Amino acid sequence: MTKLIIATTNKDRFQKNRRIIKKISPNLKIESLAGYKIESPMESGRNENENARLKAVYYWNFIKNPVLSIDNGIYLESILLQNQPGIFIRRLSKKIQKIYSNREIFSYWYEILKKHSSIKCKLKKALVLYDGKKEYMQSIEIKFFLKIPKYKDIPESENNPMNHFLFPVGFGENLFDIKESERIKYEKPYERKVRILLEQARLI
Repeated sequence: MTKLIIATTNKDRFQKNRRIIKKISPNLKIESLAGYKIESPMESGRNENENARLKAVYYWNFIKNPVLSIDNGIYLESILLQNQPGIFIRRLSKKIQKIYSNREIFSYWYEILKKHSSIKCKLKKALVLYDGKKEYMQSIEIKFFLKIPKYKDIPESENNPMNHFLFPVGFGENLFDIKESERIKYEKPYERKVRILLEQARLI
């Protein structure tokens, strides 16, 4: 049976992508990196596409199975490019070398957004599937409002602190609190991109 590796140890990200892929290709075996003792690569790409490609090729060299890698960047309206969080979400900006904890990231954005009713932004998401012979790439941009959530703190165990601030345009809740029926609607464009990748790699 063909096996696809999703290049993440994040349980939430893995479960989300596994659920979407299983809708498209029910018989495909899907694994995360959690069962593999592989050191993470240095994400030295200049953008989401380069980082996603770097990780897909890197992990394929160890596992020798098709790898799907996903990388994100957040870009705020009316902010100079050099000051964007971009692909450096865990470092808050390119200028900072420290990797911040989930609670520190939450507190940082909470304090910024206390001063604003909302900030328009785009989430850029790159997907690369590499099968050892060819790489297949798709990308998507999603419009959001960054807003302050109803609560002032999160557990350190929270997988993605930004989900509390990201309110998709046209939806009433953030990505953490969004209702299941709305989540399905929100995920449709992303699901189409995943389907294209799986079709190109002949994994359907």
